[in-house]
Amino acid sequence: MKKTTAGMPIREELIRMTPVRFIALLLATIFVIEAGIMFVLPVMVSTHASRLVEAGVDAFLLVVILAPVLWWMIIHPLQSGAVGEQRRVTRLVAILEATPDLVSIADPKGRLADLNRAGRKMLGMDELVDLTRYHLQDFHDAASAHVVLTEGIPTAMRDGTWSGETKLVALDGHAIAVSQVILAHKAPNGTVAFLSTIARDITERKRAEDARRENDTLQKEHEKHITRLNRVYAVLSGINTTIVRTRDRQELFDEACRIAVELGKFRLAWIGLLDANGLDVTPVARAGVDEGYLDNIQLTARDDAPDRCEMVARALREKTAVVCNDIDTDPQMARWREEALRRGYRSVVVFPLQFDDKVLGVLLLYASEKDFFDTEEMKLLTELAGDVSFALEHIEADESRQVQSAAL
Repeated sequence: MKKTTAGMPIREELIRMTPVRFIALLLATIFVIEAGIMFVLPVMVSTHASRLVEAGVDAFLLVVILAPVLWWMIIHPLQSGAVGEQRRVTRLVAILEATPDLVSIADPKGRLADLNRAGRKMLGMDELVDLTRYHLQDFHDAASAHVVLTEGIPTAMRDGTWSGETKLVALDGHAIAVSQVILAHKAPNGTVAFLSTIARDITERKRAEDARRENDTLQKEHEKHITRLNRVYAVLSGINTTIVRTRDRQELFDEACRIAVELGKFRLAWIGLLDANGLDVTPVARAGVDEGYLDNIQLTARDDAPDRCEMVARALREKTAVVCNDIDTDPQMARWREEALRRGYRSVVVFPLQFDDKVLGVLLLYASEKDFFDTEEMKLLTELAGDVSFALEHIEADESRQVQSAAL
């Protein structure tokens, strides 16, 4: 290969040549050719032939000069622009195909025109599926489809964009929670040319949020339960202190009801004693919100009493605690439901006060929360009722001994 004086190949030297050097070299070459035509050619050939050759060479040189210039000024920018645009489009397509999010294109009516690889995978579609058969709403559940049609697409066409959380439905029927964006792309005349949508799978995030909400709910329920237990413990402690301190029946009953309302936060507490006939109950102490509630109820175990409290009747008859944890739905409270709910009662328990299988009376506690009386609360309250029963039996025994002593 022919070398330059520096030993560099001519092709490489031309490639590395600056535009100024190239133009200078071209002009020098043209000058040498033109000088040869003007001074050498007339000597070698006739004047007429010389002029013809000169004209032909000038035309050729004009083409040689103008062709590269025109190509550089017109063709090259167009080709460079086209190549750059193609490169940009190729890169964008590569990005869309590589993104893990669903990206789709639809006409202004929502009919699909294109869907990227991640979108096909998310929806369970292979490459051969004809997308034009589907509408954006076809891949949403009923609620999300309604939102997309009535809010998403109209908002995007009006404002340019819409975003929200929806649910996609794959071809196999499983739902996918997504964060979705709908974009409206407008033509130069202002009309919507096409719609695009981007959807990101947020299933795991939603599961985490649901789990967190469930844990928060459980934590709150646990805290409420502990609070209720503490209230019951306070009632148990307070009443037992009263039992130790007092030997007066009425003081015991009044204090027990007061402590249940003040420390236990019960809506109403009352104690009734069984009459000599063993069927009817007479209230002897109460505290809290009553508002005439007890005055309208027949507190009896008689079967023929139309206005009797069924829970009291059951407690007397079966000699066991009777619980209603939801006054709003429990049939035991159907007769007195409206009056109870109006006073803020939501759950109630009836404890028979008994000693050695003998029923002496009843203790009723009304709570302002439903489902108040669960296993742990009932265990403590049953202990409480037993303590009150024991104290009542002890007081009755003392009274009996005093009467006997007085008779002697």
